Amino acid sequence: SVTHYSEAIKDGDSDPNLLVSRGCVIGLTGRWGEAIEDFDRALALQPNSGWALNNRGYARAKLGAFDEALVDLSSAIEVDPDSANSYNYRGYIHQQRKELDAAIADLNKAIEIAPDYAAAYMNRGCAHLLRCENELAERDFRKARDLDAHLRDRRPIL
Repeated sequence: SVTHYSEAIKDGDSDPNLLVSRGCVIGLTGRWGEAIEDFDRALALQPNSGWALNNRGYARAKLGAFDEALVDLSSAIEVDPDSANSYNYRGYIHQQRKELDAAIADLNKAIEIAPDYAAAYMNRGCAHLLRCENELAERDFRKARDLDAHLRDRRPIL
């Protein structure tokens, strides 16, 4: 819980991993601005933390700050080019901005890194749907449903 992380974090003498962990927990409550504060503090202590950059990018995207999120996620990918999460989140942002070629390229990379990553298939399916590529979208949605038990009980989109 946030309280446990806060007790472990001492002002001025913080572990960047604890800050990122607390930021993630805070983010789960929807308090993205507070989460970003923890990610910022972690990055001040460890500027090349791909984990902190990835999570700050995600939090910024949740707040609609897509330009800043793209910078963070691109930096996270530079630090950790094998981060399927960073490619997935960046692909999602490109999709939201209707930059569908860039979205699909990032989502393809996420799937290449983590072939069982249901969210990347779901996001790529949405990008294909926006491009009116219904067969490709349906294939990705089915794959996501096959990989994720939470999606299996949902009705097909197409």
